[in-house]
Amino acid sequence: ACVLSPELRVRFQGILDGTARQHDTTWHGVTGLRIRETWKTRRRDLIWLDDKVMQVAYCAEFCNGERVHLPLIGHAMAGGRLGEESKSESLRAAVRRCVEEDRPLAVKPRHGANAAFVSLWPRPREAGAEAVLASVDAALVSEDKSWVKECWQLSQVPRGVVVQPLYRTELPSAADISLDRPLELRVLVFFGAVVGGVI
Repeated sequence: ACVLSPELRVRFQGILDGTARQHDTTWHGVTGLRIRETWKTRRRDLIWLDDKVMQVAYCAEFCNGERVHLPLIGHAMAGGRLGEESKSESLRAAVRRCVEEDRPLAVKPRHGANAAFVSLWPRPREAGAEAVLASVDAALVSEDKSWVKECWQLSQVPRGVVVQPLYRTELPSAADISLDRPLELRVLVFFGAVVGGVI
């Protein structure tokens, strides 16, 4: 995943020596070069990096069986595939239990990015089962125009929905600040080198 193709090597060398197009020297330009490369190479072995369900198993495999990935309450695929109807009902039952127990949860498209169609339910009982289940249905079949501008691997992730625990979003302080999303660490890695992070 971190090996540059000969074409990208030339483009990035141009950035380093000042002969590249101005747009290619920006963060969005460099990211765009890498995304276009994924559409040319279409590496199937990297799909798991964008698939929220596959990530759980792969992370456990990399960590000697230890479950270190954010757990899944459940997931289901769209499209009426054989066996998916019972999995979808199983997921809906798990979501209803979370609502009844007022367990905070996050509903996300399995095939999504950029926080599109993500629903956060810090107090699901207050919102009601109907609203939470509607977000499951919306995420299950969602499409967002930003996704066609993402890497090829994201386009290969099966359409579906994942439901995960939503952890506390309050920051410990005298101001009692509450965020509208989970506090997460996002590490940006480019070709095997950490180039930044966001919290």
